Amino acid sequence: KEQEQLTQAGIIFAVLLVMIAVILTYNFIKERKTKLLVQGLNSDLTSKNKNILDSINYAEKIQKAILPPKEMLDDMLGDTFLYFKPKDIVSGDFYWLRMWKDSIVVCVADCTGHGVPGAFMSMLGFESLNQALHDLEDNVSPAKLLDQLNINIKLALSSYSDAEAIKDGMDVSLVQYFPEKKKLLFAGAGNPCYIIRNKELHEIKGDIFPIGHYHERTDEMKFKEVEYELKTNDSIYIFSDGYPDQFGGPRGKKLKYRAFKSLLTKLSNENMEHQSEMISKHMDDWRGNEEQIDDMCIIAFKAK
Repeated sequence: KEQEQLTQAGIIFAVLLVMIAVILTYNFIKERKTKLLVQGLNSDLTSKNKNILDSINYAEKIQKAILPPKEMLDDMLGDTFLYFKPKDIVSGDFYWLRMWKDSIVVCVADCTGHGVPGAFMSMLGFESLNQALHDLEDNVSPAKLLDQLNINIKLALSSYSDAEAIKDGMDVSLVQYFPEKKKLLFAGAGNPCYIIRNKELHEIKGDIFPIGHYHERTDEMKFKEVEYELKTNDSIYIFSDGYPDQFGGPRGKKLKYRAFKSLLTKLSNENMEHQSEMISKHMDDWRGNEEQIDDMCIIAFKAK
C-alpha cells in the first residue's frame, strides 16, 4: 500500500512537472512572438518616422530657399538684423522683401499654426504677396498690398461649399521704406510696428482684424495706412508675437510686450548686429528649459 501511494505521488508530481513545462513553454513562445511583433512594429515606426523627418527636413530646405537671405536684407536696408527661430523644423512665420521703385517693402507675417500646417500657410502667404504686388502694378502701398493679399488668401482658401472653406489666415506687419525721403508707410493686420528714436518708443498699431476668413463683417473691411517721417538712426522693428508670448523666467510666465518693448528700447542705440546677438541671448536666458511655444520672427533696421 505504501508503495502504491509513492507511485501515485510520483505520477502526480510528474504530471505537475509536465504541466509546468507546458505552461512555461507556452509563455515563452507567446513572449517570443510578442517580442518579435514589437520589434517589427518598432522597426516599421522607425522607418516611417525617418521618412517623415526626411520629408520635413527637405521642406525646410525649400522654405529657406524661398525666404530672402540675410545678405539681401543687408544690401537693401543697410544696418539690419533678422531673428528667425521656428518652433519646429519648418515655420508658420515668414518674412518678405522687395525693392519697389524708390522704396523697399518689408513684411513679417504670422500664419495660423506652426510646423508643417503653418509652413503650408506661410508658402501660400509668400506667393500671394508676390501675386498682390503684380496685381497692383504701379499702385503699390502697404494698405493696398494687404487688401490685395486678403483677397488672394481668401480665394486660395475658398471652397465650393462655404461650410468647407478654411478659416485660417495670418497676422501681418508691412512697411514701405523710402530711404531718400526718410519716409515710412505702415499697414498691419493684427500686428504693430515699433519705431524707436533717442530711446523713445513709438508704436504704430495695425488694424485689429487679420488676413483671411475671420468674420463675415471683416470681408469688406479695408486696411488703414499710417505715414511716419523718419530721422537718421531711427530703429524700426516689425515682428510676430512668438517672442513676447514665450514662457520663461523664474516663474515660468510670458515675457509680454511691456518687457519686449523695454528690451528693444534699451538696445536701440546699438548697431543691429549687436542687437541681434542680445535679442538671441535674452531669449535663451529667458526661456531656459521651457519648451518654445511658437515660431519667432523679428526684422529690424536703422533709417539711413
